[in-house]
Amino acid sequence: MSAHSLKPYSLRLATRTNPGLVRTRNEDSVFGDDVSGFMAIADGLGGHQHGQYCSQMAIDLLSQDLTLKPIVSGADLESRLNLCNQALIKHQKHYPAFANMRSTIVCA
Repeated sequence: MSAHSLKPYSLRLATRTNPGLVRTRNEDSVFGDDVSGFMAIADGLGGHQHGQYCSQMAIDLLSQDLTLKPIVSGADLESRLNLCNQALIKHQKHYPAFANMRSTIVCA
């Protein structure tokens, strides 16, 4: 199959989260960009205060400026995740009430 015979594709993204059967509060935050196909989901860790805030902050930081600085490689993603981590740590140091906030994040 030659490159000229490839058909263009389109992508539509939809997101939905659910707190599950155990928790009453949903600490998931999601981001999807149907232009680049980049998606991320963060989940605040149960048992840690401010998990919802942490997961939303991580998603906001990760998705910030994607049109100006797209994530096109593993190195780009690693760099962006490191910046997110540094910003979250800085926030925790400035606001001690948030010192125990934690989140996971998955990107595709």
